[in-house]
This record gives sequence, C-alpha cells and structure tokens, in this order.
Amino acid sequence: MITSDPQEFGGDWTRKKLDIFGGYLKSYRNIFDNGKAKWYRTIYVDAFAGSGACVPNGTPEDAEMADSAQAILDGSTRIALEHTPGFNEYLFIELNKKNAASLERLKDEYPHHNVRVVRGDANKALRDFCASVEWKRNRAVVFLDPFGMQVEWEVIEMLGATKGVDLWYLFPIGTMNRMLPRSGPPGPEWGDTLT
Repeated sequence: MITSDPQEFGGDWTRKKLDIFGGYLKSYRNIFDNGKAKWYRTIYVDAFAGSGACVPNGTPEDAEMADSAQAILDGSTRIALEHTPGFNEYLFIELNKKNAASLERLKDEYPHHNVRVVRGDANKALRDFCASVEWKRNRAVVFLDPFGMQVEWEVIEMLGATKGVDLWYLFPIGTMNRMLPRSGPPGPEWGDTLT
C-alpha cells in the first residue's frame, strides 16, 4: 500500500537505477550474516529522500499506465524498508515539507522499523549524522541522489573519513553540463559549486 505522494520525474532509467540499487542493498545486508560482521549495527541513510514513491514520465509505457497504480514506483526509501533482513536504523532526510510528510507516513506503514525523518538541509543533517555515530560498531549505506549540485564536498570527505560508510552518490552530470559555458572556464558564480 503506497501512502506516499508520488513525485513525477525520471523515466525508464529511474526503474533501472532503483532495481540496481535494490539488488545492491540485498547484497550489502547479506554481508552482515557472516560471523565477523554480524556484530555491526547497520544504518540506511537517504538524503534527498523525496516522497517515497515516483511516477516516471517520458516513455510510451508510462503514458499507457498514467492512471494506473502500476505506474507508481517505490522510491529508494521504500525499497530499503522492504528488504529482509532490514537495517537496524533508517534515516530519511528531505527538505520539502510535503515530501517529508509522506516519509513520516512510512513510519506507520513500517511500525517495526526504526525510522527517523529529518526535514532540513541534507548537508547539515549528514554532518550531524557523521558526528553522532560511533563508527567502531556501526556501518551505513548513504544514498545521495540530488536533482542538482547541492552536495558539499566537505560532506563527501566527512562520510569517507568515517571508514564505515558505503556511499552511493548519483552525481547529476546533466546539471553540471548545463552550468558550464560553451567555451572557457566557468565564471566565479559557478566555480565553487563545480569544484
């Protein structure tokens, strides 16, 4: 039962991306069945989490199913919640008020999961997350799939410094390409964002 307000974006590549990511999560969780790794707590972090569901657009298949519940795809948050065995903790970060409210409803749908929703800036929330976790006993998957260039390099460095995070950063190359001038280096207004 989807209680989320689906966002409209993506296309066939969105389905493929989510399928690949779901397969990865299954493999990741299987690691913790071995004797040495089973003592770690596992955390799933989804920054730029969205609403928990999406309706891809732009393909003929989508047009045919536009009014169908089949057209609604589970988002990365719901895919993570569906995996068995699950993670010990889930942290969903979303700036948009409506999307964050949809994520809050997931807590009711998955009452046996330890889900926390943070409504706010993903960079700040990720900094707080890195600083608050005891990394000798915890491991995390952090999923970053922003629409734009919001992720700060310092946050990537902090995540790496934990030595306990598997980072999935789906870099928005299309956004970066649109920011580049046709010739010469980018102007100072984009320099910090791009480098």
